[in-house]
Amino acid sequence: MNKLGNQLREELSLINWTQRDQNAVLRRIQEGEDPMKNNSRRSIGLILAAALLVMTVSAIAASMLFTPRHDAGRLADDALLSQYGITPKMMTLFHRDIVENEDGSATVVYEALEPDVRQGQNPIGMYTVTVADGKATAAWTLEGQDTSGGLSAQAWGAEQLTLYVEDYANTRHFMRENGLLAEEYEIGAIPSYEDWLAQQETRQAEVLAAASISLADARQYAKAALVESYRMTETQQNLLYQLEGEYDQTTYDMLNGRPVIHLYYHLSQGEEWTEMDGIYVVTVNLQSGAVEEIIYDSGLAGNG
Repeated sequence: MNKLGNQLREELSLINWTQRDQNAVLRRIQEGEDPMKNNSRRSIGLILAAALLVMTVSAIAASMLFTPRHDAGRLADDALLSQYGITPKMMTLFHRDIVENEDGSATVVYEALEPDVRQGQNPIGMYTVTVADGKATAAWTLEGQDTSGGLSAQAWGAEQLTLYVEDYANTRHFMRENGLLAEEYEIGAIPSYEDWLAQQETRQAEVLAAASISLADARQYAKAALVESYRMTETQQNLLYQLEGEYDQTTYDMLNGRPVIHLYYHLSQGEEWTEMDGIYVVTVNLQSGAVEEIIYDSGLAGNG
């Protein structure tokens, strides 16, 4: 441990700290009394012990809250921001897929969501981020192509994607007028609502049978993760909500053999879009309680 930790251990070695002592310190703090008013070595030791306890519990909580998969997604997002200027609110334009590799690394792929962009003429391209040993390196399929000239650019970088999310209608109009959108396109087979519902019910039963924590705990962990990850204020926390009843968006899945639940949270801070407004999808492992992934969708560009 660092110098502070060593000092704490030295002080603690001289103290016989009991549960009664711990309760006394906590009671003094709760009552607004200075727990060090006697300035005795014992009082100092008790405070140091309490501090060490808090540090230890915090460290354990932090290490158990997020999985390596979550960390890979976060590092990949950070890499896109630092290397290409792709901000969180632009993520609404992409589908992010995380592949966990056998060697412990991860490959994170970002593909444009819009299905009607004419094949071979997609100016957004695709981003691939390799995450290994806590480091992330991003690559772009349109690397080196000219991004100047607004929407007429050969490749669309951060400048054009900003226009896409902030002026969606006019950007789509430009794409249509310039032959970037296909009149006909395939989006794959879509099951009927009844078939989809039956699949969801089967998967839900499978996931819940393998679960070790309650849904209430999962929701608690999910919200704690959002607060921790996005440094949400108390006001923002109070404005977070989930759709209920027939509009409930909760889904269940088996993620590489791990039972997970996808919880959807919405944040709207006013009539106009405000930074951090949007949809947050938190994937919680129903065995460990750890957060496997967080996806943020600003809801801009018509994709919310």
